[in-house]
Amino acid sequence: MKRNILTDHTIIIDELETSINFYNWSSILAFLPKGSYLVGGYIRDIILGRIPSKIDIDIDIDIVVPSNAIEVGKKISEKFRGKLIVLDEKREVVRIIFNNISIDIANQLSKTIEGDLKRRDFSINSIAFLLDKKCLFDPLNGIKDLKLFKLRTHSEINLLNDPLRILRCFRFVSE
Repeated sequence: MKRNILTDHTIIIDELETSINFYNWSSILAFLPKGSYLVGGYIRDIILGRIPSKIDIDIDIDIVVPSNAIEVGKKISEKFRGKLIVLDEKREVVRIIFNNISIDIANQLSKTIEGDLKRRDFSINSIAFLLDKKCLFDPLNGIKDLKLFKLRTHSEINLLNDPLRILRCFRFVSE
């Protein structure tokens, strides 16, 4: 019996781990504090089979850490010789750029990861992978929405707070 990636979390987790190893950023994980999550479009693209199998293609990774994102980003960029850019000092959001990998690291803003996921633009980008426990967390049913080709936001406020998200909506609809 063939398993379906859109309904089987085990396959999604296997694909995530395979991709992490393929792009050779598993060593970075040791520098992340416990309770760090991979979130957003990288997971969505894994589920949709859109992560390229070529090492020279650019990929974007979003990670949420419990605290001290700037310090975590500094340690990673120094250890692996990446370029560190502080995107938002007040909210502690950094980007580390390597050859073909861009990693954004942000502090968890809510008391729970679910609160942070509810702040994201669409349910399909509100799927999280707890890196140290290797489990998926999908409180907004983003995987189901991917299966149904449904684009849904948790709150209109999320779109109004960042109007560029509305443009992303049109991009997702066209894809």
